[in-house]
Amino acid sequence: MKPIGFPFPALVGLEPLKLGLQLAAIDLRLSVLIRGDKGTGKSTAARGLVDLLAPGAPFVNLPIGATDDRLLGGLDVEKALKGEPALKPLANPANVPADLEGLRGEVQALRVEASDALRHLAVVRYDAFGDMGGHLSWSMALLDDGGNGVVLTSIHGRSEARTYAKNIATWSCDQAMSPEEEEAVKFARAG
Repeated sequence: MKPIGFPFPALVGLEPLKLGLQLAAIDLRLSVLIRGDKGTGKSTAARGLVDLLAPGAPFVNLPIGATDDRLLGGLDVEKALKGEPALKPLANPANVPADLEGLRGEVQALRVEASDALRHLAVVRYDAFGDMGGHLSWSMALLDDGGNGVVLTSIHGRSEARTYAKNIATWSCDQAMSPEEEEAVKFARAG
């Protein structure tokens, strides 16, 4: 019988982690590497999500400090020097993906694909008009690793809202940008 884990929807906090896991579950081209201090709920969140995935969905749980020799086995040098069979068995065969080299190739391909993804995001909220409060206007930069993408701006007035889009290429724009748009690009670049 499979042990009952903590249900993913019941997790409180860890919003960036939960969002990352949910996005990876939706788009299998994404990968999530979870790291953090002991006892912060990393494994609980990951195990909770596994229960929600479709059967057969890819999910690899590597132990802390996993190295190639722990995953693939190793060589017992003393036995090898004596001419005896010297290969150490795998530490835990359940932790080894069926096609480790294929998995490495897929991870590299995902890294290349991710460089074009709009991964640098920043939002700057402000009051466009002095007589209005609430920071209802905003500028948002959505950029890839090369600084290419778009800055979206929404200016809210008393009776209307206007939205603008400006193309960004290598962290700059051919059109004049407002100070808030420049700030959004700067924050997105800083990560």
